[in-house]
Amino acid sequence: LWWWWRHRATVAHYFDVARIEILRGPQGALIGKNTAAGAISVVSNQPTRSFEGGATGSYLFDREGVDVYGYLSGPITDTLRARVAVKFINDNGWVRNTATGHKDPRQDFFNARGILTWDAAENVEVTAKFQYDDDRVDGRDMAGFPSNPNKDQAVKLVKTTSGLLGQTDHDYQKAYHGAITTTVGLGDLTLVSVTGYEEFKSDSWAAASHADPITFDTQFFEEFQQYSQELRLQSKAGGTFEWIVGGYLDSSRHGVDNSIRYLGRFLIFNLDGQMTSYFKQDSDTISAFATGTWRFNDVARVIAGGRWTRIDRKGSYVLGRDFGQNFIGSAPVGPFRGDLKETHFDPSATLQFDVKPGIMTYVSYSEGSKGGTFQGANRSVTAATFELKPEESKNYEIGLKAQAMG
Repeated sequence: LWWWWRHRATVAHYFDVARIEILRGPQGALIGKNTAAGAISVVSNQPTRSFEGGATGSYLFDREGVDVYGYLSGPITDTLRARVAVKFINDNGWVRNTATGHKDPRQDFFNARGILTWDAAENVEVTAKFQYDDDRVDGRDMAGFPSNPNKDQAVKLVKTTSGLLGQTDHDYQKAYHGAITTTVGLGDLTLVSVTGYEEFKSDSWAAASHADPITFDTQFFEEFQQYSQELRLQSKAGGTFEWIVGGYLDSSRHGVDNSIRYLGRFLIFNLDGQMTSYFKQDSDTISAFATGTWRFNDVARVIAGGRWTRIDRKGSYVLGRDFGQNFIGSAPVGPFRGDLKETHFDPSATLQFDVKPGIMTYVSYSEGSKGGTFQGANRSVTAATFELKPEESKNYEIGLKAQAMG
């Protein structure tokens, strides 16, 4: 089950993992855009046909917390099986904050995943997967020190900050991930449909200094939502010629509100005010792909494919003053608006030759692409830097793979 994640969505802990696949890039032909350096696939454990369960737990002595994981898996009926896995972490941090009386950062993570697999017919299997993440961090793992700390200050991590206007450092996020995979056997052919959904909302607040008095901090509100659909038809594996053809589309919405609040003396300035930037981007992608493997004989084969992709993006950015004075070097900026429409074609081809059992040589060529986009997650955006150009990569490779005796 493929989920296309933004970086922010990866703050949740990995758990109940069957395996991790690392694919060398570019992988534009088969997997798609943004895989110029490769792709990482984290595969979850699937429901089992017999009942099983397990749990592990750890106590964190220094942080005075727990780390617990558990799962249950097995059949519900003759045609329906399920798996539920839960991860829970709670600890009190390791940096002593004398201003609040707590330790920082205090972590409270709850992650739960449920998977249902239904044998709808003799040749039809449906797998539905949903994951919920609630990740909360109070405080930051940073401490402020004077320019010449004494021995005790250098050894012990101590903070003396309570936050600007009573607002302490934190990082909160909730995320929802869903996917439904339907596999239909059509004789020697297989039809696969993958429907995906991804959403997260985050609230992050951080002070610029970590000792009182706090005179400056920044806050990020970020939200992301994406729907995706892939259809692919593939031949039976192992023949003289095997192939995959398909299509993919997604639609996503992304927004970031970034505020800076300053109160009192900052460096040599005496400022009081707040400025906020607002960034939004809507993106729609549609692509078609095909790949095939042709075996000349028992020892030689060629693998070739390509993907055509169309990307439409609209973005907007504005930085304004909410109240008070402008921040140092800042002034109302924008609004900037952009509209990108572009197409890419990413081909790949590999020739493989088995020298002898366990030894294979190959030569390959592949291309990858990353569509143009807009940036707005900072306050340094200008009219010249608002739009980022697309990226393209080409890879040539000659190599040998051998399996050691074992």
